Amino acid sequence: MTGFRQWYEGDFITLLDAVRERGAACMELSLGKRRVTLGPLILGRQLDVPLLDDSDHPLCACCVFTKTIDAFQPLLNSSGFHAVRLYAARDQHGRSIADCRVDGEDFPIGQKALIEYARTWKVAGVESRKQYVLIQDSIPPLTHPVP
Repeated sequence: MTGFRQWYEGDFITLLDAVRERGAACMELSLGKRRVTLGPLILGRQLDVPLLDDSDHPLCACCVFTKTIDAFQPLLNSSGFHAVRLYAARDQHGRSIADCRVDGEDFPIGQKALIEYARTWKVAGVESRKQYVLIQDSIPPLTHPVP
């Protein structure tokens, strides 16, 4: 049940928002003719270490993707639909690891960008950040006939 709940809270909600004209639960970016649906940011960390802010604004759903956006320019400059899995982590000694998948396939450029991003975090014990991101063509607004 826990695995299904995690899938629902991370992936399903993101997929549901991606098919709506305007998302209801997820943050969205409009980048020209591309729409990016940013799923909920899932944080993992040591409970006995306070969460440190590592940026000029509080950690939010945009941070992981926007801090690594250069790696995803080929997807943003193309057309079609892409599902992107982002995972970055640091251990208590500041060593970074990451995994990045696009449409289920390893995406080494994204992995490298996530490792570099994780190196910028303030050391605060073991920490991980995971997110599901969908990149697609913008959905044209619905037009309603005026009576």
